[in-house]
Amino acid sequence: MDTMMNKAFTILSLGFTVAAANAAVLVDWNLGTVNYPEHPNAAVNNSAFNGVASSVATVPALITVSDLVTASSSGHNGLVWSSGNAGPGKLNLQRWDHPNNNAGSFGNGNGTPNNWLQFTLTADAGYFFTVTSADVSAWRNGAGAPANWAIQYHNGTSWVDFGTPHSEANAGDSIFRDVSFNDSVTGTALDFRFVAYGPTGGTGNLHINNLLLDGTVDLIPEPSTALLGGFGLLALLRRRR
Repeated sequence: MDTMMNKAFTILSLGFTVAAANAAVLVDWNLGTVNYPEHPNAAVNNSAFNGVASSVATVPALITVSDLVTASSSGHNGLVWSSGNAGPGKLNLQRWDHPNNNAGSFGNGNGTPNNWLQFTLTADAGYFFTVTSADVSAWRNGAGAPANWAIQYHNGTSWVDFGTPHSEANAGDSIFRDVSFNDSVTGTALDFRFVAYGPTGGTGNLHINNLLLDGTVDLIPEPSTALLGGFGLLALLRRRR
């Protein structure tokens, strides 16, 4: 009887968390639709990058996404446009690991994430999502461009790597490469960011034309439903005894 009762309580507890999952691309930032530059004068480096509207992103039912914005830990506004190899259909941005506000330079990289692209993913009321993979399509403008790329999420206290950061050896060949990050994180609302950093002292820029998250969207079961199912199972086990 004890074994059967333990199984019943296990099933009861699972009833609060298990629901039918719907696999989906949770957000697809198709940055190939963004025209460069945001500012009319492509000859000017370091023009402020003001982000990308959420309307550029594709999301499934039950999910919403915020604008894709630039953020910073360094006391300035974050990423800026680069005029190097300008052209439509990509974000051509620099100052990824720039440690201070020096508008006259590309940024003397210090090898740590100081500026990044950030957005918030939110599930509709009564639902939660699980992110299982992330993909970025990008290329480095040159050997001095950031070589280390990562997707991170905020756990309420700090930023955490989603999967393993990627080191990109190729540079300057204008070939967009798809890089995948695999992990699992669940929530009803989470902040995500793409960061790039190193080499220390680097001054280059990155070209990005796609950023997406894959995963599932699930219904949060009502506690009353789970309890009723659990009590029914207990009654069945007692009758069988």
